[in-house]
Amino acid sequence: MTIITIIAFIIIAVGYQIYLINHKKEPSQPSQSQPSTFYRETDKYEYVSNSPYSQVKGVTKQFLVLVIYADQSDFIESLRAKKNINVNDSEELYEMTKYLWLGSGNENEFTQKIDNIKAHYSVPKGKESEYDIHLISINLKQPECRFNKNIDQLDRYDAFRELSNLVVNFDISPRLQMEAYTKFEIYNR
Repeated sequence: MTIITIIAFIIIAVGYQIYLINHKKEPSQPSQSQPSTFYRETDKYEYVSNSPYSQVKGVTKQFLVLVIYADQSDFIESLRAKKNINVNDSEELYEMTKYLWLGSGNENEFTQKIDNIKAHYSVPKGKESEYDIHLISINLKQPECRFNKNIDQLDRYDAFRELSNLVVNFDISPRLQMEAYTKFEIYNR
């Protein structure tokens, strides 16, 4: 029995060493100079790169998508009514945001993607669930790296506090099924 246990530990140790060697070869986090990408929803998924070498038509803009649970409906409705995000709203958005995505691309393609998500994932009256969400899609004036993945929470909080100065416009989706946010490469707040 002890021989089997020793052999199992050796196999696990060798596997772990192989994992560590392979993990060191891959970059641990994308550099901030790498262009963002997103997937456009059409009949099939199409990769859209914002690399200077790709030929994407139109002006490239930066977008921020926040995922907020639908139980925050009072705040969401007040934001819809105001059509403006102030500093207090920014702080509340920080607290309420569970996931987010930052990317760039053509505004028309991004708008079309959001419209497709709304069309396919809207929750009909009477079919609401506690897991439903709203997507707040924000067009930013300028790039803001503190919304990127793997950013320190204090920096992320500061970015949210300054959100009121960065917003060109924003749109709040209707109540959506939770699966809607899988159309973005989201990450935890």
